[in-house]
Amino acid sequence: MPSILDKISSLLSSGQGPDPTVISDKLKDSIASHLKEGEQLIQCIKNHRAFHNSKNFNEKNMFFSSRCILTDRRLLIIRNLEYFKLFREINLPEIQSHRIEPTDDDLVITLNTGRAEDVIEFSKHSLSWANEFSRIFEKTLLAA
Repeated sequence: MPSILDKISSLLSSGQGPDPTVISDKLKDSIASHLKEGEQLIQCIKNHRAFHNSKNFNEKNMFFSSRCILTDRRLLIIRNLEYFKLFREINLPEIQSHRIEPTDDDLVITLNTGRAEDVIEFSKHSLSWANEFSRIFEKTLLAA
């Protein structure tokens, strides 16, 4: 049985952090209870930070280490807790434009709904998962 130091050493040498798509059963149940009837969960991934830039200054906000939950109808951004605590809900048909900007150090997804702009950043430790999430997101957005 590998020791804790062996596991940490393995993670550091691979350049990847722990899998950001893994969620606990408690959180999975909490997310499922907040889905609308007939809504399908597509993917859940932990991000580095999420910004909500509203035209109204009082509605601007930012969360570090939040989670993106992609369904076939919405993108939900929740706080990184063991239960569902909504930060932002974006209906996919309301997205007027989006940009996905990968660099060597991070991946940034910018969504514009007309009345607000949302920016979701993934750190370099989760780039491979974030790249996969961005591909799934684009396919889901086209289908919505």
